[in-house]
Amino acid sequence: MGTVSRKRKLQQIPPIFKDFIASVKRHFGFLEEDYGFDVIGPEFHGVECSIHYVKASTLAVSVLSEAGSVPWVRVTASDDGELREFTLDEYLQKYCMGAGPTLPISNSTCDAVIMAHSQALRKCQDTLAHG
Repeated sequence: MGTVSRKRKLQQIPPIFKDFIASVKRHFGFLEEDYGFDVIGPEFHGVECSIHYVKASTLAVSVLSEAGSVPWVRVTASDDGELREFTLDEYLQKYCMGAGPTLPISNSTCDAVIMAHSQALRKCQDTLAHG
């Protein structure tokens, strides 16, 4: 029974997002496996797809894609007791000593962009571990 519902779920994924979803799971899965984040998604809103990794109510990493665009990462974190939304680069500069992905976005594949973002985020081990 679980296999049937899994197949139905996979069939509902718009073909344009299948590679994006596989890449996010492959490169950001460490958040769930190593740091105990919960996974929400994939979620579809029109031409946008998002997968969210959430740790309690203090930290969330969202990987998003709009059909035909380069994927991006948004981080929501507790900043002095208040939840604040950051781009990945802002978050890395503030909490991870400026570590960040440097890549030519226009010439990169979806997988290369997602991998660069996940590698940069991995440098934030202390922040990820404590939320």
